[in-house]
Amino acid sequence: NRPASAPITKRFSFGVNLGAGYDSNILLENTDTPTATNAKGLALTGELRGNVRLVDSPRGRLGAFASAELDAYPGNSKANLMRFGGGLTVGKSMGGFDPGLVVGYNRFFIDHELAASALNVNAFVAKVFESNVAVLGLGSQYVEYANNDPISGTLYDISYRHWLLLEPNRISRRIEFGMKIAKNRTHDADQAYSTITPSVGALYRFGDKPEAGTQDVSGRLQYEMRTYPEPSAGGDGEKQKLISLTAGYDYWFANWLSGGVYAGLSKRTSTDEENRYDRRQVGLRVSASW
Repeated sequence: NRPASAPITKRFSFGVNLGAGYDSNILLENTDTPTATNAKGLALTGELRGNVRLVDSPRGRLGAFASAELDAYPGNSKANLMRFGGGLTVGKSMGGFDPGLVVGYNRFFIDHELAASALNVNAFVAKVFESNVAVLGLGSQYVEYANNDPISGTLYDISYRHWLLLEPNRISRRIEFGMKIAKNRTHDADQAYSTITPSVGALYRFGDKPEAGTQDVSGRLQYEMRTYPEPSAGGDGEKQKLISLTAGYDYWFANWLSGGVYAGLSKRTSTDEENRYDRRQVGLRVSASW
């Protein structure tokens, strides 16, 4: 629910996001099934990102990006999460369609110790209409956990996103629909799972473009259904359901600076009582881009 930034037209671009708020149930994200700590408190977030357009011609586009991100919890440092990564983007317009490829690599640290490394490869094709935008994607992510090899493996997914533009050729006023189907194949077959995740969201900008006085209102509802196989030792496979609702409001102080508020509610149910949790988040944020 970050504000919709202005289109990147410069060869080099940089951005900073900062946030501070309250988290009612801090999560320890040492696996792809985060563990609830049942601890509450202050949550601080920060992100630095940079992009460079290496090639931009009728024959195609090539870009590179890098970013660093921190989620910090004073008083609960064992849940502090850092991410460093970068990658390449390739794209080309072909007969009204825009296919592309994104390759990225990230390393994750929890409380300053390496937790996991991830290699992402995502291919997509987009089609832009006067009042609609459609994006079909295929992706894979190989994750290697530093201290938990059984859950290391590759996540494969197919996704579809559709933006219904409330005004022709204006992506800053839209309703979003999405669907993602994924299969995670882990080294330990008992830890593999399948997911189906539909989502719906909206963004509405009061104003024509990012400039002093422009305001953005956004929201998103997502519902993930996750199923694990029957364990080799016998018994029923775990079933999880995660529903999350987020909302945000941002005010633009200049064409490069915005600030606002955010709120989030999430609830995970599971046939395994240890994996159930409720979470509430609320806070302030500021974003700058050059």
